[in-house]
Amino acid sequence: MPLLTTSIAIVTILIAFIGEATFGFGGGLLSIPILSAMMDPQDAIALVAIFQLLIGGLIFTTYKDVEWYLVLPVIFGAVAGTGIGMYFLGALDPYFLRWFLALFILSFLIKNRFFPSYAFSRASLTGGMTSGLLSGFFQGSLGLGGPNLVIYFKELSKDKNSFRAHAILLLSISNLVRIILAPMTHMFSSEILTLSVYILPFFLLGVFYGNSISKIISPKTYSFMVEVLLSISFLCLVFKNLFVL
Repeated sequence: MPLLTTSIAIVTILIAFIGEATFGFGGGLLSIPILSAMMDPQDAIALVAIFQLLIGGLIFTTYKDVEWYLVLPVIFGAVAGTGIGMYFLGALDPYFLRWFLALFILSFLIKNRFFPSYAFSRASLTGGMTSGLLSGFFQGSLGLGGPNLVIYFKELSKDKNSFRAHAILLLSISNLVRIILAPMTHMFSSEILTLSVYILPFFLLGVFYGNSISKIISPKTYSFMVEVLLSISFLCLVFKNLFVL
């Protein structure tokens, strides 16, 4: 792979996963659009999937903050949804999937700003499995399962630490399923695996800094930045559909 492409990929993954280590999500949302401009979009999704799986190692530092009664239904839904998304990988038009996801994010942001007392998500077996199913599907098909999890857990988690722990755990499980099913879909090329080895040290550096930032950021700032990341996600999805067809 050309040196310029490798260098841009390193910087992109470094910055994106400082954000994901800080907030529990956002790595794919920030990196996939940039990487897709330099390589095949499916290769970009595959490359990011490797690091979204590896960042799951943070769960060993966050597992005490996991609220299992909230998480377990989402896990079951996410595993099934990821398998479905992987099965349809390349068969469904990503253009329409991105619009659906963008409108879903926008509806939550409008609700949060103008109707804050309205409960967008409810803690229940059905709600958790549905959220997990949607998140897994978008993670398997687009590599963008974070927004559904964020919207579900942002209202139901007791604090920022629990929210972050839930996002890290669920996205890691979704990506583990993707890795397991990868031979069926020929998701990983030798070139992408080689590139991931070059990026790995910089990824670990980003995770270290992001994990440190998460410990000192205030709950109010944390909540605000989650909404900022969701807004950026919405704009990236719209921009990609309008200008990068």
